[in-house]
Amino acid sequence: DIFEHGNGVASWMLCCLVNSFDDKIRGLGIKCLAAYLQSVSSVSQNNVVRNLPSTKNSSTPSGKISNTMRYGMGIANNVLMSVLSGRDNTKVTYKLLWHLLKCHRERLGAASNAALLYLIVENGRSSSFDIEDIVVENAEVIGGSRLQCTSLLDNQLSKVGTFSIGNSYGVGTLLRLLRFMPSDQKERWLFDLLAMTLASSKSVEAILKCENEWQPCLFHLTGEVIEEITGGSKQSSEANRERNSTVDTEALSKPSVRTRYDLSLKLYSTLLGHCVRKGDEKAFEAVEMAASLQRVDANGSEVFSILLSHLFADLIENGTIANIESTYTKSDANPIVKNRALKQSAKLVTQAILSNGSSGLDMSSAVRQWRCLRHLTALTVAVVTDNGFGVVDLFDYRNQNASAVDSITGGMYGIRLDNLVSGINAFEALAGAKVNTEQADNERMRKRARHRYVCVVLASQVLTLLDAFIFPDNLDSAKAASQLHGLSLVRSTEPRLGQSQGLLLVSLVRLSLILLAYLEPSSVRFLQACSRLRCFLHWSLEIIRESVALGGYSVAFHELTAPLDRMVLAIVLHCHRALSRCSMVLAELESSPWDKYFSDLESRQKSHRRLFRAILELREIVLAAYRGRNEVLRTALSPQAHNALSRGLEEVSSPKKESPKSMSKEVNLRSFLESDWVSNFLDVDTLEDFEIPEQVANGQMHDKKKASTRGKEAMLELIAESKAIVKEYSALLNEPFGAFCESQRKWAETDAVRDREYEGDLLVKRLSSKHRTDTSESNRLVVTQFALASQRMAAIQRLMNDPWDLLRRWEVSTHTDLLYRRILFSPNYCFTNHASASYELTLGKDREAFQKEEISRQEREKEKEIELALRVAVVPYEESVDEEVEEDDDERAGSDGFFGWVEMEGVEATLDRSHCSDEEEEVVDVKDDTEDETAEESDWDEIDAAEMESTTDPFDWARKFLWSDGEHPLQNFENVAIVSVQTFIEGIVLLTSHSIYFHQTGDVIDVMTKEKIDVEGKKPKPNRRWKLNQMTDVHGRRYMMKAQGLELFFSDMQGLFLKFNGVKDRDLFHSKLRSNCKVPLLRSFKSLIPRTVFKKSMLTDLWLKRRISNFQYIMALNLMAGRTFNDICQYPVFPWILNDYQSETLDLNDPSIYRDLSKPVGALNPDRLAMLIERYNDLDGFPEEQKFLFGSHYSSPGVVLHYMLRQEPFTSMHIALQSGRFDCPDRLFFDIAGCWRSCLTSTSDVKELTPEFFTCPEIFTNTNNFPLGETQDNKQISNVKLPPWAKGSPHEFIRIHRLALESDYVSR
Repeated sequence: DIFEHGNGVASWMLCCLVNSFDDKIRGLGIKCLAAYLQSVSSVSQNNVVRNLPSTKNSSTPSGKISNTMRYGMGIANNVLMSVLSGRDNTKVTYKLLWHLLKCHRERLGAASNAALLYLIVENGRSSSFDIEDIVVENAEVIGGSRLQCTSLLDNQLSKVGTFSIGNSYGVGTLLRLLRFMPSDQKERWLFDLLAMTLASSKSVEAILKCENEWQPCLFHLTGEVIEEITGGSKQSSEANRERNSTVDTEALSKPSVRTRYDLSLKLYSTLLGHCVRKGDEKAFEAVEMAASLQRVDANGSEVFSILLSHLFADLIENGTIANIESTYTKSDANPIVKNRALKQSAKLVTQAILSNGSSGLDMSSAVRQWRCLRHLTALTVAVVTDNGFGVVDLFDYRNQNASAVDSITGGMYGIRLDNLVSGINAFEALAGAKVNTEQADNERMRKRARHRYVCVVLASQVLTLLDAFIFPDNLDSAKAASQLHGLSLVRSTEPRLGQSQGLLLVSLVRLSLILLAYLEPSSVRFLQACSRLRCFLHWSLEIIRESVALGGYSVAFHELTAPLDRMVLAIVLHCHRALSRCSMVLAELESSPWDKYFSDLESRQKSHRRLFRAILELREIVLAAYRGRNEVLRTALSPQAHNALSRGLEEVSSPKKESPKSMSKEVNLRSFLESDWVSNFLDVDTLEDFEIPEQVANGQMHDKKKASTRGKEAMLELIAESKAIVKEYSALLNEPFGAFCESQRKWAETDAVRDREYEGDLLVKRLSSKHRTDTSESNRLVVTQFALASQRMAAIQRLMNDPWDLLRRWEVSTHTDLLYRRILFSPNYCFTNHASASYELTLGKDREAFQKEEISRQEREKEKEIELALRVAVVPYEESVDEEVEEDDDERAGSDGFFGWVEMEGVEATLDRSHCSDEEEEVVDVKDDTEDETAEESDWDEIDAAEMESTTDPFDWARKFLWSDGEHPLQNFENVAIVSVQTFIEGIVLLTSHSIYFHQTGDVIDVMTKEKIDVEGKKPKPNRRWKLNQMTDVHGRRYMMKAQGLELFFSDMQGLFLKFNGVKDRDLFHSKLRSNCKVPLLRSFKSLIPRTVFKKSMLTDLWLKRRISNFQYIMALNLMAGRTFNDICQYPVFPWILNDYQSETLDLNDPSIYRDLSKPVGALNPDRLAMLIERYNDLDGFPEEQKFLFGSHYSSPGVVLHYMLRQEPFTSMHIALQSGRFDCPDRLFFDIAGCWRSCLTSTSDVKELTPEFFTCPEIFTNTNNFPLGETQDNKQISNVKLPPWAKGSPHEFIRIHRLALESDYVSR
């Protein structure tokens, strides 16, 4: 039915699976859709049909489905590929996927997110499954089948950074979906996308293929998080006036907001940086598209400005050339060099330009790189001008912060910039949006106030970026070649943004004037800006001199030199304002105590020196302009201002004769600051809503003479230039914004999506109706057989209930839970009370009384067993059925719900089978042999030896098990042993493609006594099997100090420790297991070296991010280091956490209750440590390898058995260690506080703890009533004495002890 429709497969997957409310089914649907689309797009239709599996046995569920698939693909042979190969059809499929996932956005769980990751990556779909592994028979439905999808869902991707994105449609769909996801999922996906982007250039290329999708999605995401941080920028004027200058950090109190801010901007800037490094036309289009998107967001200008800042930070940090690391030489590859990648990029471009392409990059690549940087510079000038920071806008001194300390950066009378590599962070974005705008009279001034910090950062970043190219390190700045190189670069223009900006040199001057107006005068950045501006002025004057020489004129503001003349005038005017700010800062520094603004006196002195150096640079700039283009200043400045300027410069350059020759530079600079030109002319006049300095020639009267208006005209021309820049900038963005609107219009067309969804719904309804019919018929048959099965089950249950009344004994299980905690216990069928191992009996006390009591106890137990067997044997089958019929509904419900089978030791069940058919007899059969419940798996698939034909196959013992289809032997290993905590069993291991088989050839050896163990009542099991499809981890182990062991972990948390006959066999087994076996759940690394495994696991990062607890971290360290629950000599070890075992209550926030975790136990007591060191020094007569500091180890078999002796099998091992008896009662573990005191004071006791101290309260209770004896002060030993704060409860002790382990103090 599905294949008869051209789009039926994809439609059914979307509407039936993806549209499910169950997260697992939804995740399975996304994976199936991804695999299906990948198949039909990568191979031809005939290959799809040919590659489908053909099953000979069509009666099995998998065979039926295989034949159905082949039949369906044959029907769709002429339709399917023609439909699915179309690009538009693929877009419709992904668009419907987006609509459905958007509807379920609040229900997207772990399975859905893992499937989406599977959808977008290209090298993560390595797992494949046979139909036989997925479709299995359904025992609950006669003739039915069911989907075994656990293996599919568990195949989740990990270590995102190792994969690369390969599906452009998929990642585009995901990016569109991100806007609608919850915040925590947004954060996770942004992190995953960024990790894959940074790890692989293929991921970047895949995202960039989504031309009209990735930028709008990321821009909206960035805008939303900035809106969340700043609270929006569109507020009423009254609200702005009421807003004070204090920054409200409530929006930044949530770490997720800051994380999403950083991740979204980092991802966006990384992708834009990749485009810029290409240097082609697409680089311009990408940046312009980002600029045009500010029109769709209320805070668009803020978003783009901050994005531009992060883009520049990325270029400064990673360079402007792709794969810059490959160009490093030995002399270049010094990671300590600041901005190393940027300087290397500039070096290659400079070499290419100077050598005409024969060195460094090729000439075309160098030109593209420089043009791209020139385009970014012009774009930045347009952005800052549009935000109200044109050349004339900067003359509005009211817009400058009049406060002595900047509210954002803490600078004195200006902004202090320290780090430009990281871009504008969340706090700076919030502070920039919340600045005090009480003095802003209109929206233009409020906009400038909000964008002031961002624009200053942008100007500084652009200039820092271009400095590496204009002033490269590989050229000597003092040589003429360096000056000519920089001048040749800045003489170029960027026509893409129009002609209004003029030369690149003019754009650089515009940006430098912003820094001059707003940076802190005593900062390093301000001094750098002054030095840079001085160089730009000299280049401007050089270009003017060339024009004058060629044209034969020197008139000010000639049409050929007017743009540069206006810049010279603007430089002088801004230097005047900068000098007045320096004067204010100097007065503030010298009149205030040094600790008001600085942390130490040295910092104040450095700031003072930088301030005078900046004043010197500003004076030299004004002097150079006065000498090089005085006619411009004479024409544009008022006569009074020009005369004051001339007098001030003449006094500095030509000091009076009576002045002493030893006049210092500082006195000279102070004199210049006190001149009339610097100290006066601080007011502004209003001109067309703009403010211009009062010293500009505007027809003022002086000495009864009226000044010219040329200065006013120059200001109007600068205003016109700024308006033209903004206009051309806006016109440039029309084309990319039109493309964005067109793509959104096409996305809004949903007719094809609705048709696809309707088609899928029809298929789902038709198949659901058929399924209901089949299910109804099947249920009728099931109900008929269920009645008989219920009666039979009741009879069996009645026979099995009596043994449960016996007193059960338990022992520590070999299994752990998912967190590797030993909290499970299993029945102990071979329990012994170890009464004969009592310490008193071994000394001869009460031996005769004990022997009599033991004989009496054995007789009573034998009588109970005989009585129980007789009671079971006389229960007739008919009576069980009759009684079951008479039970009420509640009892019957309880019977129906029992599906467990318990085989009790020593109980023989006999049933009257005269009323049963052959099939029923198999169901009612109860085994007589007693088996160990802790065995690895049941023997249902083991064939009896009598049923097998005689053969010479060396693996006939393994073929007693039912082998999987296609399973074949790989390697046979002899002299292999299974090591457990108590036993050691030698045998042969056979490794096949699907399983591990073990054939026992030796006896079961006790690891403590090295003697054979013969346990009565346990049936020997010489052959065992472990299926590899359940194996999850493989770790290398040492045994007897040799790296000859492997420990395998399975999904049921069972561990298998195999000891091989040497390292060579161990490595061969591991290699075969990795390369030739089917291990779908295997997640561990290939390396067996603990340090390598630990380094690759990123375990410490997970712990530092609190993704795992302290217990999990320490437990994982134990396992990676080679410690295991299966080897008593390498048992996991945990540290003592607390040192207070006397208080009634514990305050876990009090650091004094914790043990000093920076030292080992042996070093906690300084007095004892001194004694041990003294003893060590006294061993001078011994060889160095025989000298020791501590006489014992922090973990050993004796330590483990000391703690665990109250629970089997450790009780028996403890007795074996003590030569057949319990240790002296005074040496047993019976008091936690006393044990801690011994570890602190005894010179031979430095033991740590075991994991059970944090998970298993049973180790503190003598539940088995073992005869532990009494101490010399007549104290009977049974349960462990707990600290007072445990209130006598082992569970309470475990709870508090675990809380202490997870406390912040221990974590730190």
